[in-house]
Amino acid sequence: MKIENNKKKIYKLFLLPYLIIGLITVSIFTIFDNFILLHPTKIENIILNIFNIFIYPAELGILLYLYFKKTGYLDEPRNAVKDYDLSEIYTKKYAGIKYRESNIKEINIYIYDLNDLFHLSPAGIFYSKALKILIQRDFLDYITPDEMDAVVLHEIGHFITNSGLIRKVLAFAILLAGGAIIFLLLTIFMYGVQLSLLINLIIGFLTVIIILYSIFTIIFNREELSCDIFSIKELKKDYISTALQKTSYYLSKNIIGHRYMIFRIKKQINKRLKKIEEYNETNKFK
Repeated sequence: MKIENNKKKIYKLFLLPYLIIGLITVSIFTIFDNFILLHPTKIENIILNIFNIFIYPAELGILLYLYFKKTGYLDEPRNAVKDYDLSEIYTKKYAGIKYRESNIKEINIYIYDLNDLFHLSPAGIFYSKALKILIQRDFLDYITPDEMDAVVLHEIGHFITNSGLIRKVLAFAILLAGGAIIFLLLTIFMYGVQLSLLINLIIGFLTVIIILYSIFTIIFNREELSCDIFSIKELKKDYISTALQKTSYYLSKNIIGHRYMIFRIKKQINKRLKKIEEYNETNKFK
C-alpha cells in the first residue's frame, strides 16, 4: 500500500506538472512561433514545424488521458452500475478460462441505459486491468440466457486477447494525423506557401488518414469475428449468431437519430453472420 501511495505522490509531483508546462510551452510555440523566431533558418523552420505538427497533438492527447483518468472515466464505465448478481453468476461460470498468459479471476457485469452515440452497441467491454463487460439494460429483455452467455464470452475474447490495444494505437495515429493537418495549415497560414504545395500536403495527410482508417476497419472486423468464434468454441454451440441478429433488431427498434451509424453496424453484423456460417460449415475462415 505504501508503494502505491508513493507512486501516486511521484505521479502528482512530477508527471502532471511536467505535462501542463509542456502543453503551455508547445502552445506558445504554436501560436507565437513567428514572433519567437523572427528570422529562422531552414533547419530551425523544419524543427519548429515538426514540433508544431506532432508534439502538440501528442501532449494534448496525454493531457486528455490524464483528465479522464482523474475523473474516473477510465476506471469505471460512465452511467453504468455494477450488477453484483450477474457478476457473481458469470464469475462462477467462466472465471477459470485461460488463454495464452491470461487467467481471468473475476468477471464484472455493468448495466447501463442507452444515452449517447458512444453507446450504440448494446454490449461491449471496458478496457481496464479488470474485466468489465457492459450490457444495455433493455437489451437483456431481447436475449435468452444462452445468448447472454455467448455475448459475455465474446467480450471475454476481447479482454484476453487484448484486442483493443491495436485499435487504440491506430485511433491515436489517426488523431495525430488530423492534428498534423491542422497545425500544418496554421504554419502555412503564418509563413505562406504556394497553393500547389499546400494542396499536395493536404492530399498527402488525408491519404495517410484514409489508409490508417482502412487498416483500423480491417483489424476491427477481424477481431470481432475472432471473438465470435471464441464464443462458439467455448460453448460448443453457435448462440452468438442469434444474439447478433437480435442486436440488429434491437438497434433498429431502439436507436433513433443515428441512421448512418446503425446502417454501418448492421452491415458489419451481416458480414459477421456470413463468416460465422462459413466457420460452422468448414471450421475455418475463408
